[in-house]
Amino acid sequence: MAAAGSLGIAASAALRGVAFSVPSSWRVADRRGSLGTEARGDDMVSPSLVQQSPQRASGDIAACAAVVAMAAALAHGARNVQRRSAAAASSSTRSARTVRACALAHGEDLSVPDDAFIVLGLAHCFEQVEGKLKDVWVLEPISASTVEVVNNGAATSYEAFVGTSVGQVLAKDLSAFPSDLLCGHEAQWCSDLTFRTGCAARTWMRDHARDVVKKLVPEGEVCSDFNTSTEHKRILNFVNEVKDSDNIKQDMSIDVYGREGDEDTPKDEVDSQIAELYNV
Repeated sequence: MAAAGSLGIAASAALRGVAFSVPSSWRVADRRGSLGTEARGDDMVSPSLVQQSPQRASGDIAACAAVVAMAAALAHGARNVQRRSAAAASSSTRSARTVRACALAHGEDLSVPDDAFIVLGLAHCFEQVEGKLKDVWVLEPISASTVEVVNNGAATSYEAFVGTSVGQVLAKDLSAFPSDLLCGHEAQWCSDLTFRTGCAARTWMRDHARDVVKKLVPEGEVCSDFNTSTEHKRILNFVNEVKDSDNIKQDMSIDVYGREGDEDTPKDEVDSQIAELYNV
């Protein structure tokens, strides 16, 4: 019976004081230690107050052992659930930190520090003045991919580059740059300088640009001798006006542009065009 009492105490500790039903053959000890009335099968008693009859000692010891095993299994399962919950919470926290870090790294905050590296370039452009093209040289920030392509020999409108900082570009102080950058021309600053500087500067924050491309344009040194070409002219104030004459000529029977009533084209000429189409 001493063994049964020990198992009962262990079971009580494992279940953290939770009461449970006991067999009807168990007897309940009163506070004076004498045997009281027989407990019913549905009575809820504390295992530490239970005494057994000698003939059922072995069977009740096995029952107590089963209770202890069950309590240990439940406690182990609860610990596993707690560990999984903690791991899931930790993973969720790490994911949230990663999302915030990626948002900051990829441009949620559009501002860039003044000491951030950037490349300033001189581009040969044109403007339309009274129907004629006028040469214009423009200073503008350049992205890392543009510098790499130009360095590989692609045709470009740029004549010179220089590595500098965002603060110097936004200051618009030409005296802060080497005189070789202007290549003897009078230059003007590009439009939307602040916005374009921020966009270009962020391209230089990437790993490839910082580790590889930046070496092509050292800070403070002017680079030139590019494959400069004006074959495809950059016209700054170009306005694209779409006209009906830009479209492919169609049979007047399916004309959707209203050219049939065009006063500039005589009716006889329209008829001859239609006849030529039919006689192809």
